[in-house]
Amino acid sequence: TYKGYKNLYSLHAAPNVAGLRIASFRTMDGQKLLNRLSSGTLSHLTLIHVKSFLSGVFSFAKRMGVVETNPMQGTEVPKGKASQPTHAYSNDEIDTMLKTLKGTPRTAVIVAAYTGLSLGELQGLKWEDITNKELNVRRTIWHGQEGPPKTTARQNAVPLLPIVADALTDHRTQNPGTTWVFEGPFGRPLDMATLGSKGI
Repeated sequence: TYKGYKNLYSLHAAPNVAGLRIASFRTMDGQKLLNRLSSGTLSHLTLIHVKSFLSGVFSFAKRMGVVETNPMQGTEVPKGKASQPTHAYSNDEIDTMLKTLKGTPRTAVIVAAYTGLSLGELQGLKWEDITNKELNVRRTIWHGQEGPPKTTARQNAVPLLPIVADALTDHRTQNPGTTWVFEGPFGRPLDMATLGSKGI
């Protein structure tokens, strides 16, 4: 979340507001900023995030007595660029990957494909979270930061299909004495983004 806000500010807000005094920023300035950003390649959702971020900045400034009102509250988010549809791998594509991959990358793809876990949830998975029949998501780890699952629903038990249970059993046999299902050097969780770019 911190990195996301930092990127929102440096990429989208700072080039448009740097040098303006917070106390002199008006609703009109906020609307002009959003309109200017909407003429580029930003999606409607990204524009909503920019508005929410700036609104949070002014809410804090208001609490600190710097401004009397939040100028972003009266702005309207323009349409922006339509979001592109996301891609889900087909069963044939998954089968092709599994025929090609071996070892940890293959196991990671099996678990991700047949449980729906995110990269952060895969990275935070411990052997104690898994029984013969189900898997429980108890934490996420991303950029070295551990946190809870994003929603309560993500903490529900995930039933294990036989292909997943078998892959995990084989993986544990190949990696005895580990705490994390996908464990890297020094007993820390393996960086799943690096596994994706270098191993897969």
